[in-house]
Amino acid sequence: MKETTIREALGGELKFHTDLERLEKEELQGVPIVLWDARVIDDWDGQFGTTEFALLAVELDDGRKVTTLCGGKAVVRQARKLTNHNKLPGRIRCMLTTVDGPNGTYWLLDTPEVLAAEKTEEKRVEEELFGETS
Repeated sequence: MKETTIREALGGELKFHTDLERLEKEELQGVPIVLWDARVIDDWDGQFGTTEFALLAVELDDGRKVTTLCGGKAVVRQARKLTNHNKLPGRIRCMLTTVDGPNGTYWLLDTPEVLAAEKTEEKRVEEELFGETS
């Protein structure tokens, strides 16, 4: 049996698509992306205590693939749900955005504005054709 160090055995460093460029989440805010992989990190002992966060691998509209780290509880919950339900790896069109809540600003994965506008237009046309829909 091969001998290893405790750091190697416990995974002292994160390895998540290390061949890809890493962007800060703020650089991706409001940009339509395709989320194709994610990994949730629980109980990470960092500089400011124990935390959780999501590592996201995304493809930009220009075809470039990058990764980002997002510590927002909503994004972590969304990434966990997507991975637990075997939706990732996959291809999910979305956008990193923020919303203001009672305890500050929250990050989340949302429908890109273009898709949201298309859905709004689609709903308007349906209402014109068929009357009010629910």
